[in-house]
Amino acid sequence: MQRARAGLFLLITSVLAACGSPPAPASPPATPESLAPPPAPTVWTAREGVTLTTESGDVRLPHAFLRLDVLAADSQGLRVRCASCAEPREGVVSRDAVIYQPARPSEAARGSVAEFALAVRAAAAQRDIEALREVMSQEFSFTFGGAEGRLEALAAWEREGYRSLDRLPAILDRGVVNRWAAQPAQYDELWVAPPEYLASPEYLDLRAGFRKVGGEWRWVFFIGGD
Repeated sequence: MQRARAGLFLLITSVLAACGSPPAPASPPATPESLAPPPAPTVWTAREGVTLTTESGDVRLPHAFLRLDVLAADSQGLRVRCASCAEPREGVVSRDAVIYQPARPSEAARGSVAEFALAVRAAAAQRDIEALREVMSQEFSFTFGGAEGRLEALAAWEREGYRSLDRLPAILDRGVVNRWAAQPAQYDELWVAPPEYLASPEYLDLRAGFRKVGGEWRWVFFIGGD
């Protein structure tokens, strides 16, 4: 009898051990860093000389505020396409080398030229005339040989249905360059867009200019022709 009880006890113990407690639910897999979401579909170079790492090596992007279309993102940086480059390229840039969140132009006026360009671009795209008015120079130039001034420019844009102003974002996307880079001590900083305006004497299309006066940026011209 004792032997039978012992056998029964061993059998029950074996069954309980085999069953055990139910397994804990598996933890969801960690999201890999390679799937980090891009900050925005479009970004712009924060300065001149941003490094673009391509399959054939590193390339220095020549201009501040070049538009880059974001293709993918990971913990190392952003894979982008530079359609505005002289030779369209794809590669990787670091996240701290680009900007994408515009401030109000009057706030960005105390930042870098790229931050100011981004703010003006955003306001122009939205036709936010009041935001633009705050950073336009009183002597703003918009035509050769005609009436000059901020109020005259705003009135002219309104009459034409903002056709010229609507072109500003695409012009800025090609980058901004320092007009007086070789003589910085003699002039207030003056940055212009697009780069072709300085590179080609034959360029007669619209061009924009930003000048730094007293530590703040001002939009000083948006003009085409001779």
